[in-house]
Amino acid sequence: MYSNTPSLSLTKTIPLENGDILTATGGLSYALSNGDTLSETLKTTTDALLDSGLKDTPADLQTGASYSFNLSYIKPVSDKLTLTPSLSVSKMYYKKDTNSGKVDVTYVLGLSTSYAINDWLNLSGAANYTAKDGNRADVIEFRDFTSGFTLAVNHSF
Repeated sequence: MYSNTPSLSLTKTIPLENGDILTATGGLSYALSNGDTLSETLKTTTDALLDSGLKDTPADLQTGASYSFNLSYIKPVSDKLTLTPSLSVSKMYYKKDTNSGKVDVTYVLGLSTSYAINDWLNLSGAANYTAKDGNRADVIEFRDFTSGFTLAVNHSF
């Protein structure tokens, strides 16, 4: 299986007078996917598999165009604390076989923080809410919330 995905993205970083930074990124891509059929993968060619419509490889079905748009706002609250809310939207248009005409839209709303405890120790936290919707009944839609913390130790040699 393989996938070639040429992409193009443009980013504009805008420093604001108050010291905050706004970053906007837009991108386009096109995925060209190919792989073994399901029967080749399973090393079987039963009529049941072919009659069930599973003749396409899952990799082939991922072929399509997508675009994305991202915004982030970096807010230094103090010398030690930075907050960064962000919003991302991506849309995938599938182009091949049974997925032709299928559209997925994914939204991600996030917030990350970074606190410099001292010169060599940093505490970071992040939380993201992700939602995926589509235009057909066979699109797997979901809502998800993830969060976490990291503790980083820095040392220069």
